[in-house]
Order: sequence, then C-alpha cells, then structure tokens
Amino acid sequence: MESFPLCYTAGRHEGARREARVELMTEPADRAVLLLQKVSELLLESRAIVKELEVAPDAESSADTADRIAYGILVAALEEGLVDTIRHALDVLKRFRAPAGILGEQWLSEQEGRLGKRE
Repeated sequence: MESFPLCYTAGRHEGARREARVELMTEPADRAVLLLQKVSELLLESRAIVKELEVAPDAESSADTADRIAYGILVAALEEGLVDTIRHALDVLKRFRAPAGILGEQWLSEQEGRLGKRE
C-alpha cells in the first residue's frame, strides 16, 4: 500500500465524530486537498519568478532581454491558469464543503483570502 504525507484530518463519514487526528494520507479526499495545496504553492512560486524576471540586469544583451521577456510571459500564462484552477476548486469546495473536512475548510479560507488580496 502506498503512503502519503501525514495530514491533519477529521472524520467525514456518516456518524463520524468531528475529532481531529494525524494519520497517513491515504484517503482520496485528503490527497485531493493536498493536490490543491500544491497548486496554491505553484501559484506563489510563479508570482515570485515573475517578480524576478521583471528586474533587468545591468548590461543585459538584447537576446537575454528577449529570453527574459519570453519566460515572463510564459510564467504569467501559467499563473493565469493556476488562478483559474484555484477559482474552480473554490467553487467546488463551496458546493461540497462537507466532504472536504477540516483541512479543506482551512484551505478554502486561505485561498479566499489570497484571491481577495489579488483582486
């Protein structure tokens, strides 16, 4: 059996108590939330890269400038896709909040805050 990182989860099944526990991430719902967290981390990393690419080094050749601009456009396009992905995920989590558990609710709150700051 494949194991995944430890995760703070809560019972989500019928009749389960809302008691938090730490366990191996084997539940598909927990792994899905982890995947959403990774998307969020990629978004933050892409924003950092874009900021670095916006700074033109002294005595940069025209070829290097063209490369820097091209990579900036590429990363900006990836960022746009990540933002769309997170927005769609937020819509799904809003509709189906219960299956996401405590971890999903925490992630949802964090993402709503981040997207609110961006707009």
